[in-house]
Amino acid sequence: MKTKHQKDDLAQDKPVHKKSSSRPSGILHTIAISALLLMIICFAATFLILTCTEDKEPSAVRVIESASEFIEASVGGIIETKSGIMLTVPPLALPSDETVKIKNISVKEMADKWIVLVGFSPEGIELLKEATLRIPVPDENAADEDELEIIEFAGDDAEYALPTDVYASISGYSGNYYVTLPVDHFSGKGLKNNCHSGTFSRIIESFTERGCDQDTIFKEINTRFVAANVSEACFNFTNRLQIRGLLSTFFNTSENWGPQQDVPKEALEIIKEYVRDGGKVVLAFGAKSGNEFKHTVVLETDPDGTVQMVNTCEVPSAIRTVIGQNEVMVKCPLDSVNWFRKLKSGVAMEMAICGSPGCLNDPKKNNFKKELLQQPLEKRTAGAWGSVSIFIEKADQDMNPCEYLKKSKLYCVWYAENISLQPVMVGTMEEFNTEELCKYYPGGGNDPNLIMEKVLMVEGYGSKEEAIAAACLLFDDVYRLPGSSTFVWTTWLGWIGETRHDVDELEGCPYGYGDKQ
Repeated sequence: MKTKHQKDDLAQDKPVHKKSSSRPSGILHTIAISALLLMIICFAATFLILTCTEDKEPSAVRVIESASEFIEASVGGIIETKSGIMLTVPPLALPSDETVKIKNISVKEMADKWIVLVGFSPEGIELLKEATLRIPVPDENAADEDELEIIEFAGDDAEYALPTDVYASISGYSGNYYVTLPVDHFSGKGLKNNCHSGTFSRIIESFTERGCDQDTIFKEINTRFVAANVSEACFNFTNRLQIRGLLSTFFNTSENWGPQQDVPKEALEIIKEYVRDGGKVVLAFGAKSGNEFKHTVVLETDPDGTVQMVNTCEVPSAIRTVIGQNEVMVKCPLDSVNWFRKLKSGVAMEMAICGSPGCLNDPKKNNFKKELLQQPLEKRTAGAWGSVSIFIEKADQDMNPCEYLKKSKLYCVWYAENISLQPVMVGTMEEFNTEELCKYYPGGGNDPNLIMEKVLMVEGYGSKEEAIAAACLLFDDVYRLPGSSTFVWTTWLGWIGETRHDVDELEGCPYGYGDKQ
């Protein structure tokens, strides 16, 4: 655009020769000024655009899809998005007639961790009756889990979403898996897979330091548990099947305490002593049993001798930008396990970041001098891990775990010392190290809940027959009982000195002893 002054100048500058190919100096001067002004305007506009771009970063939260309906409180209604997220509001649930909106939300930084996030509008409405929210679950998520953890957030602050330790069961079939959540107020809800990568990483690191090759570890697990499909991807995300495969391969289950049972102090002292001596122990938490693997921690010893429960905890994406970390290490003394298993996982994360429950909400209690959570953790849905199981590593701490597994495949012979007739058994070292009840043994035993006290006789043989032959050489005498014998469950007896054994598993020691009457 030209100014009035420029227009007057152009009117005064008239060409001398109308057919001249050269432009008069006045026009050149005007064009030069116009070009300069245009450059200045373009530069200024570009500067403003760049400045705005730098000052305002694109939001990490985006609404993928939404749906809304006007719902009469007395009638209720259903709202459904194209992807199948469905909110069902029963009659007389809303306090008044309302246009209700549900939003499928994505958070860029957590897209690979959270399955789905659903926001509500108007936010914060307390329902008079419980509504239900049905959320589709992709097949790949349903394949590895039978439950998903519920996460919550306030308003549209999905970046602050936190796990609740409350789990929802997956229903349906392939191509139509879903989870149904109760809704008593309009606050953001979502689903996430339960991740055990912190426990997985610490165990694998420990094993490799002891000479066990990582590929060999994966091979051992996948051979026993094909569905686990353990790989390097587990360092970023480990599902329930994968952590179960790892623990079942390299660890033995010791004891379990239910949701209403505290772990006894005596048991804690035994565990602490074992860990201080270098033993590797993992605790698994669940709703009814630890084998549900809701949460896992590794036990480690601090320099001062305190045995700590150690794991990592993933933090909400908005807090990542403040603390500069994707996850934090959570440590809690083993002595506090009965308190720890009742915590919300968000509180454990909060304590790892700034030391005390409630600190992320209170600028006076954290080092950031700002409110990092829009909704206090104590107002979120309560949850607990309930049961706890102890997993103790099969190999000694000074052994290569992979070499131990190779050895455990070799055959051995042992007897049960605390059972009548001390029955002799044959199997692999892995079977020897597994706790078994006396009802599984020949020769009986009068308590089906009694755990065998096993005594190893011979070990390290490549076949069952070789192990039996070696064990038979230890007996002074082996003979078959007559048909009228009162030992109705036993056919063969073997003597070692003054001690007799049920040797039915050895088939009467055929190697050199024959059929003695």
